[in-house]
Amino acid sequence: MAQEVYRELLINADNASAICTANALELSESGKAFRKYFDGGTTGSAALKDEGKSQLFPTAAAIAHKVKSVMNGGYETMAGGSMTVSLKIGDIVRHSGSFSRGESEKALDNIPADNVAFSNAFEWDFNVRYNSQAYHITSCIIGLYFYQYSCAANAAGNGIANTSVSNAAPYQGESVTFTATVKPGATWHGWYSDAACTQLVSTSQSYTTAAADLTLYAKATREVTGTGAYARAGGQWAEAQDVYKKINGEWVLQTDNSYKTEMQNGNYKFEEVSE
Repeated sequence: MAQEVYRELLINADNASAICTANALELSESGKAFRKYFDGGTTGSAALKDEGKSQLFPTAAAIAHKVKSVMNGGYETMAGGSMTVSLKIGDIVRHSGSFSRGESEKALDNIPADNVAFSNAFEWDFNVRYNSQAYHITSCIIGLYFYQYSCAANAAGNGIANTSVSNAAPYQGESVTFTATVKPGATWHGWYSDAACTQLVSTSQSYTTAAADLTLYAKATREVTGTGAYARAGGQWAEAQDVYKKINGEWVLQTDNSYKTEMQNGNYKFEEVSE
């Protein structure tokens, strides 16, 4: 079952200049993350660089489905005025807060935001009333919620040598590849969604799909020739001439070869043991 993973990034005076760019704002000045100071204009913006996104996203392909935003700020001079700061992801405003003189916090959590990707622009836009005083965001938090899934590759039939999945715990937005290797002489059938191998998903031995909670079963069968059973004698493995099955406490010679179907279905397992 998918689990929700939360990751957040705190931006303040210590890191703003390293992970953000600014337009008509100052970064990491006077103990503030973002500061608009007597520049003659009423708008400005700060944007998150890839260095910041790398701290926020678990992988470059992961996609978030919810957002959290916290902004702490206000303005420093005069009794009047106003400041509005809006968090925009891509072309959509996800959170907006109006600030007054002094310091206050504006917070919003669980903001629906399907398909928030690493490629999106993350921007804090300033809109102020007067251009003759100092406005600021001391710190802000951007948080993202991701779905993380569980994937597994299993073997079915007697013809599978091994199976693997490229990512056992992928995030929404990623892809996973299921790969199977068959034994020599085996016939490949495909990947199935059920252990009984009745629901075919793909006939490709290397199957790539979007991340989801997914367990697949690789099936390949190998025809059993001769008795198909081996015994070790004198340090050498040799094929048995006859096969016996214990029935009701008695060993019974198998003459109709029905046991081979059991072997092909993987119901018998033979292992080499040390002498």
